Amino acid sequence: MKKILKLLMISFIFSLPFTLCVQAAQKTAVGEEAAKSSSSSIQPYASEELVNIDVEGTENYDYAWEVLDLVNEEREKEGVGPLTMDQELMDAAMLRAAETQLYFSHTRPDGTTCWTACGKASGENIAANYSPESVMEAWMNSSGHRSNILNAGWTSIGVGCFTQGNVQYWVQMFSSSQATEPQIYGSRNVTRSISASKDIVNLEITGVSSEPVSISVVPDGQEISLGTVIRNAGWDYGSTVPAADSISWTSSDSSVVSVDMGKLTGRKNGNAYIRAELKDSPEIFDEVQVQAYGLPDAVTGVKAASAGKNKVLLTWEPSSGAEGYLIYAQKNGSYGYCGMTTTGMRFTDIKALDTDYNFYWVFPYVTDSNGKMYPGPVQGYVYAKGVIPPVQNLKGYSISGGVRLTWDPQNDADGYLIYGIRAGSQYGYVGMTTTGTVFKDSKASKEDYNFYWVFPYHNKDGKMIVGGTPKYTYGIAL
Repeated sequence: MKKILKLLMISFIFSLPFTLCVQAAQKTAVGEEAAKSSSSSIQPYASEELVNIDVEGTENYDYAWEVLDLVNEEREKEGVGPLTMDQELMDAAMLRAAETQLYFSHTRPDGTTCWTACGKASGENIAANYSPESVMEAWMNSSGHRSNILNAGWTSIGVGCFTQGNVQYWVQMFSSSQATEPQIYGSRNVTRSISASKDIVNLEITGVSSEPVSISVVPDGQEISLGTVIRNAGWDYGSTVPAADSISWTSSDSSVVSVDMGKLTGRKNGNAYIRAELKDSPEIFDEVQVQAYGLPDAVTGVKAASAGKNKVLLTWEPSSGAEGYLIYAQKNGSYGYCGMTTTGMRFTDIKALDTDYNFYWVFPYVTDSNGKMYPGPVQGYVYAKGVIPPVQNLKGYSISGGVRLTWDPQNDADGYLIYGIRAGSQYGYVGMTTTGTVFKDSKASKEDYNFYWVFPYHNKDGKMIVGGTPKYTYGIAL
């Protein structure tokens, strides 16, 4: 990999141009100029709209003391007296190190100069993504930074090292004031609230390689988690991760894709927009499109028909992507699982109610690698009773002395009821048979046509449960 060194400095001697050096490491940065209070190179800007950015990271005091030792080694080589770590300068340097995560510059994120961080400071060096040894080497190879480090007029120093992830942000602040030596060592995790101009805050959603982001609504070891970064306004390769609780996540359609602290969950097939914004400044945001897929489409063409004693036949059209179908039913006001099929688009409920309607829902489903089922959507319900279906092939024949009716036998039928309308009469009971599928109406009219309906039935607990009826037939007595 290429290692890019960026030197930022304000020198009382001269400023160096931006340079690139190739080394085997990550991209690194050092200021183009080293800052000195007498320099006019720092360009503050006016910022009327500010926002507080919460930044989590580690303040590494051991690294700071290590750099102090290296500074004094270099000063000793040049015959210059040592610098003493100063509490106020060190506090300011730690703050400035955190600030350079947002804006790698001697201008602070709020638009003011670096001197506003500590009134006694007279010089500043900054850098990013170095170890203590390598950052000193980079500074010493830059004339402006080297001049600050070896300045015989300085007597005190503050060193800041703020780490987030694997990136260290470094700041040295120099002064000729008498030092108050701090007694701070080790490291500590902190959350810094940094005031920044809205103009330099560029919030981006991370974890996105392309749009739309695709997420399966059926988990199969898949987990999509998005994050946010704020791009560094002064260093193309720099960024900082804002504190998680400072970001608000929303979905344009939570029924399709829901989001919780950046973690996406697919709910159903469709598209949604995921938005991340600063809680304190909703106008600072980023948005990505997400496509959820994986569940089969809702089944169509669902039908329910009586299929026999305590039987209901369900049929439907196939659903694209379905591995099978789950059938749920409501009977006597109780809803629950009824059955399933993987072999086709039909299912027979053999425990259907015969005295009341049964209500059915058909869900297509898919399974994950562990065999867990995930049902798709459902459009609506159908209903039917578990009674004997209408007789088939009902025919009427005009014969001498009446009308003869015939039909095909029905499974589970204990008998058949015949209803009709004789010429000039009302619809009503005509007769019944338990012995076959033939019936003669000896009272059929000879004056006009007679109309007939045949109902199969079965007996239950001493009651007659009547099934369905076909179209009518008719005949006239000869």
